[in-house]
Amino acid sequence: MRVRGIAWIVGMGGACLFAAAQPASAQSAVSFHRDIAPILKVQCAGCHQNSIRSGKLSVVTYAALKSGGVAGPSFVSGKPSDSPLYKLISGKMPAMPKGGKPLSAKEQDLIKNWIQQGARDDTPITNDPISQAHPPTYAQAPDVPAIAYSPDGQILAVSGYREILLHKADGSIAARLVGRSQRLESLAFSPDGKYLAAVGGTSCLFGEVQLWDVAEKRMVKNVEIGFDVLYGVSFSPDGKMIGFGGAEKSVYAFTVPEMKQVLKFDNHSDWVFGTTFSKDGKTLVSTSRDRSIKTIEIATNNFIDDINYQVYNGGYQAIARNPMSDDVAVGGEEGVVRYYSIFKRQARTMNREEYNLLQTYPRMNQPIFALSFSPDGKMLAVGGRQNEVWIFRSLPLMDRVKTKRDELKIADAVAAQQAGLAMDRYNLVLTGGLTLGQLSPAEQATVSRWLSDDQPIAKLTGFAGAVRSLAWHPKDSTLAVAGFDGKIRIYSIPDGKVINTIMSVPVTSTKISSNKLSSNK
Repeated sequence: MRVRGIAWIVGMGGACLFAAAQPASAQSAVSFHRDIAPILKVQCAGCHQNSIRSGKLSVVTYAALKSGGVAGPSFVSGKPSDSPLYKLISGKMPAMPKGGKPLSAKEQDLIKNWIQQGARDDTPITNDPISQAHPPTYAQAPDVPAIAYSPDGQILAVSGYREILLHKADGSIAARLVGRSQRLESLAFSPDGKYLAAVGGTSCLFGEVQLWDVAEKRMVKNVEIGFDVLYGVSFSPDGKMIGFGGAEKSVYAFTVPEMKQVLKFDNHSDWVFGTTFSKDGKTLVSTSRDRSIKTIEIATNNFIDDINYQVYNGGYQAIARNPMSDDVAVGGEEGVVRYYSIFKRQARTMNREEYNLLQTYPRMNQPIFALSFSPDGKMLAVGGRQNEVWIFRSLPLMDRVKTKRDELKIADAVAAQQAGLAMDRYNLVLTGGLTLGQLSPAEQATVSRWLSDDQPIAKLTGFAGAVRSLAWHPKDSTLAVAGFDGKIRIYSIPDGKVINTIMSVPVTSTKISSNKLSSNK
């Protein structure tokens, strides 16, 4: 909505605003920062930003606009009629914005007058009080949206305000990696531990992906993408790619360490919160607040299919692949974890049966924000707004049926009837002729009760507020839990005892560093 010349844009971190373009006469001084940049952000930057550069042009900064694209420099100072920027947005049938509504007469006049007046850059020079040499200070521990263990288990990476803190096994801080993004929503180590990837951004201003060299504690490269926060970073099994999504509904894949974009997928209709790769690294899986789980062939950039055929209540906010198989768990607003095969087990029919569904776990009382499989794939940790973390056995229900087939040996109609299944359907379940998704909800519940091990094997407590992130130690049976209260608790599994508590950031009596930048003329 627009209120008295201010355009409001709402993001996950709250409401952001950009100053809307104000009318200016040919005689009044036109400001690039005040008048032109907001027009370019709203009307042009969707296609002309650093990560896309349609026509090899970015308009997100004055310098990028001036350097131009395939048509050469965007403007000729003092000569609007010779400037590609003005020629493309003016006239009876403007060529830009491509496929969009032409700029208003007032917006066209602002750009014309700005070029006529010399096309000066009056962007304020900013002095950032936070840097690698001057990391943030904290009056209290912040919410922790992301944690990740290095493959050798020696480092626990923790997201803070504008930084990643690398904790040693004893909880002491080995390094602080400071960047530009106010929030880092997701962290992932490469399989060899050489790199650490982080995604996040500053809501309504930019999204950012960062790649760090862990041993050298330096940023290899960062890429700013769009105008909102990124989520759900994951590494391919060979460590040569990362995948992630974002609030602008797109899914990306970048090469490592070059950070070259090789995939941009736009088939989601809402924020993309999570990604993961298939075991062979050829397929990227994404999930979204739009309630879908999609598979994408990376080599061709082609959409393969939706894994889930039924749409349930509430969007998905977390996804994790079992490290031992091509199966994924998803969870979100509904408070239910569903476990799917990534690839088709049977052909789709007009009835849209959930052929890929392996198991549905018991409902939690609140939305789910975090999922994590144990390194051996046999346990699944689930956390969210509820004040508990549940640990489940993660062996799919149908696999449990197969492994128990010989010992159960229900071979007559009476026993099958007692199990709540018609004999012919029961036999098809045992032999793999029917998947769980083809059973009715009542039959699924019967099979789950019959196997009697779909309930949590542990429930972790002892923390305050929502759980935002979970990380299994790669070398032992412990689980790190982090979230709203700013502390990281290490639990032994399955007994659920807290064996260590770590403060996520160093807390001092000094007030937290301001996120506002001072400006010098």
